[in-house]
Amino acid sequence: MITIRGILPAIPTPMDSSGVVQSVPLEALIGRLYRSGVHGLYVAGQTGEGWQLASAQRKRLAEIAVRNSPAHAQVVVHVGAMRVADAIDLACHAAKIGATAISSLPPPGASNGGQLLDWYGRLAQASPLPLYVYYFPSLSPAVRSCDDLLALCALPNVAGLKYTADNLDWMSETVRAGANILFGRDEVLASALLLGAHGGIGTFYNVVPEWVLELYAECQAERWSAAARAGERIRRLIHVCLHYDILSACKVILRWQGFDCGPVLSPRVNMTTAEEESLRTDLLREGFAEVIAPR
Repeated sequence: MITIRGILPAIPTPMDSSGVVQSVPLEALIGRLYRSGVHGLYVAGQTGEGWQLASAQRKRLAEIAVRNSPAHAQVVVHVGAMRVADAIDLACHAAKIGATAISSLPPPGASNGGQLLDWYGRLAQASPLPLYVYYFPSLSPAVRSCDDLLALCALPNVAGLKYTADNLDWMSETVRAGANILFGRDEVLASALLLGAHGGIGTFYNVVPEWVLELYAECQAERWSAAARAGERIRRLIHVCLHYDILSACKVILRWQGFDCGPVLSPRVNMTTAEEESLRTDLLREGFAEVIAPR
């Protein structure tokens, strides 16, 4: 079973007003991320608005991401869908185009661990690629204990978890059980790496990849005080943006940097012109002028 390590931005999906994926800004953003030194990409997840895209658009997005990644890169494609058959179709496509692994949010409506075991078991068995279960408790309450997580990790062809949760004790237990953990809370990545997470997947990695890579390098070298300082700078940036719709704010910042990712899709709401100016003012006041500078 593979072990993915390092920093993988959860890439946003540039699209036009009709929801069609736009390849030119996406390729430019991917190039910028790899030049900064990231270790791979996470495609079509929550940040990529994968659930809001039609299957054909999701496949096109994955193809662009894989085609523009260097040979050594680790590309994880989110294939979560309402129907397990659709998730399997996306998984098979990801394998065909050369992705490293797949990941999936739980299906909406799953209410207990047994239902999750059945759904993920069928996906893992049918997938040609290793599967990372996407643990995001705010979206699915079906996982009620660490034992539920360990049971999912024990399924054949499950490599580990995309872990977007605050309970670091449960995360540490899954690490000790041998699961490959890719952590998804951007603001506390240093804490997760200290407790054994193998890497991170995050939204703000697109906006400040160099900052996140600095944090990761300090953690790898076990310079924890320096890692804490690097993490605090990222946390402060996130807290400025939390006053707005977080994905919309990230897309606005990326546009200021020179990567026009277009609008967010419903049910998310795009920022107004007044909100954009307020965000700019907030970032400048907090000393983040470099974040909004063109790249």
